[in-house]
Amino acid sequence: MEIKSAIKKIILSAFASLFLISSCANNNSNKYPRVEDITLTLLSSEAEKITTLVHAFNDKYQSKYQLIVNTYDDSKLLNYYFSHDYIDTDIIAFDNLNIANTYSDYLHPLNRFESIGQYQSSIIYLLKDENDEINVFPGPGDLYSLCYNMNLMKKRNFTIPETANELIEIAKRMQIYSNACIVLDGDQLFFDSFLRVAIPIFIGTTKGSIFLKEYYKGYNTINNSLYYAEFETILKMYQSMFRYNFYNTDESLSNNDKMNLFFNSEAMILGISPSIDFEKEYKTRKATFSYSIYPLVGEDSNQKWVASKPRYYLGVSEKAFEKASPSKKEAINAFFDFYASNEGQKASMMDSDGFIKNDIISYIKDSEYVLSSNFEQLQDSIKSGRVMITDLVEQLFLPEISILKQYAQQKTSLDQCIQSLDEAIFNRANKVYDTYQVEETFDYDSSLINYNELLISDYVVDSIRMKSGAAIALMPTAIIKGNFVKGSLTSEELSTIIIDEQGILVRISGEGLKKIINAKMSIYSRSSEFPLISGIRLSKVEENLEIKLSNGQIINDDNSVLVYIPYSWYVEYEQYTTSTGKTTNIIDLFSQKIKDDNNIIKYTTKDGRYGNVIVIR
Repeated sequence: MEIKSAIKKIILSAFASLFLISSCANNNSNKYPRVEDITLTLLSSEAEKITTLVHAFNDKYQSKYQLIVNTYDDSKLLNYYFSHDYIDTDIIAFDNLNIANTYSDYLHPLNRFESIGQYQSSIIYLLKDENDEINVFPGPGDLYSLCYNMNLMKKRNFTIPETANELIEIAKRMQIYSNACIVLDGDQLFFDSFLRVAIPIFIGTTKGSIFLKEYYKGYNTINNSLYYAEFETILKMYQSMFRYNFYNTDESLSNNDKMNLFFNSEAMILGISPSIDFEKEYKTRKATFSYSIYPLVGEDSNQKWVASKPRYYLGVSEKAFEKASPSKKEAINAFFDFYASNEGQKASMMDSDGFIKNDIISYIKDSEYVLSSNFEQLQDSIKSGRVMITDLVEQLFLPEISILKQYAQQKTSLDQCIQSLDEAIFNRANKVYDTYQVEETFDYDSSLINYNELLISDYVVDSIRMKSGAAIALMPTAIIKGNFVKGSLTSEELSTIIIDEQGILVRISGEGLKKIINAKMSIYSRSSEFPLISGIRLSKVEENLEIKLSNGQIINDDNSVLVYIPYSWYVEYEQYTTSTGKTTNIIDLFSQKIKDDNNIIKYTTKDGRYGNVIVIR
């Protein structure tokens, strides 16, 4: 079934990105009088960030090209579909560089990447895959930095630190104040603060970038590398910032509370992260103090670094490009050419409201975009080439916040912290996933699954029932997020399609079973709670629901049956149950059934189990 029904499709008026690929002959519009459509697929959360760019491209080339944008809500599902040729798209946007390079076999290698700014080794080197090719171009990058309230700093007799050692000394002096530096998003501060030390000290360097790639792939560890001393320096500086109470770690404060501390001039420093549009906050809160947004400082005052998270990475589908007509290839190249122009870069940096987020940078070498005077030092670092994209740092250390937090709070030693990081990252890099085989593509359709019997619905709930030991199984359609596509399927990809929810085996009365089914099939609740059923057949008899077991036996109100249901439904209808078994993970039961079937996922025909009960909208 067409996947188009499973995604939101929006036609925006233009999009742009870096130029790409092999050149195509310049054919004029007389030869191709019709408008050539090209398709971009990306996450819905990123769509707003490219709206202005899309409009600008489509307005410029409205008589020749049109960019159509498709969106998905889930990045993992998007990546799975793309790798299985289940998406009809010319251009795809990834939200993470490492993920993009994982799918390099499905992307057309890009050339002319000399247009990307030569920011030390951290841009070109990190963009390259294992084959030394660049398959994606980065979108504009949001920043990690520190913003200083200059009025408050001066009032309290502080100056902006120029080196990491000066930052430590200032943190030591600032501990007499309860709010020196504010960082948002709860425990995220333990990663953000680590990143702000690690990049300028080591990770941003050529050696640091090489080590990160090896670390990510499980080829190296901190303990076994030549860089133990560098990480020792990083971690000691990192811990000292918390020892001097430099960061506000009050977990009772909301993000808004923390922002108020800074904008009400109670805190001297605000940690800027990609989620913060500082100047928009500054204007909204009608702040009047002078401020300076500073790069990350290293051991040398001449080595200040900019850490940036690109908003997206743009690549071209290899299969789509291979079969593209000359006019479509021309359109794709025109899009990337436009993206690499000053006009395209300006549009790409604008939000949907048409305003440029000031704490953002372009990776295009010849971009004329200049930051405001409040960003002077940061602009100098960009011009000097000391820019680091943070995807790999995030991929490595963000999942290990708990390890960093324990060390920051002096609950573990330096050696214990490094050993824990090494073990966690090595285990992730070397994790082996089960692999299954989907014989034929199933029929998932988000617009139908809540109102109709589908092959995928029957297959999933039947599998769960068989492994649960129940006579009957009821599951909400919400447990299925996408389709099984012909080809290989890893257990990691399976967790993208099937939600891992808790289920429980219960003995319930026939009356209770009817109440659950009636309620969940109600026209008023027909949504993600529509019940998938297994082991029973439904029918309407004089407007009353009749339920039969697969052997034809009618279930009466006073009967007692063994049913496997979501734990949340058990809580809701507990009064109708007489006994319960243990809770289990739904996806575990489903995986066990696939293994019982020799790792083959194969559907059978629909059996009409809903009878005449379903009302199709």
